[in-house]
Amino acid sequence: MNINNCPWCKHSASIKMEDLGGPRGTGYPGHFLYWVECTHCGATAPRNPKVDDIYRSSEQARTKAVEYWNNGGVR
Repeated sequence: MNINNCPWCKHSASIKMEDLGGPRGTGYPGHFLYWVECTHCGATAPRNPKVDDIYRSSEQARTKAVEYWNNGGVR
């Protein structure tokens, strides 16, 4: 899936990932948050752009994060 350029500065954007494992094994080991962020200005999609892979596959979570970015943050 293609990631649209930033709607604010028109530069490229990329998928980002955060480990949900937490320190000392707390949290959700082996799971991640995904979101899209502009590589130039750091903008992210509005309205909670982060998508976790706890209840879906990592590929589905990445796809949802890109869809949110491409649709202006609308779920």
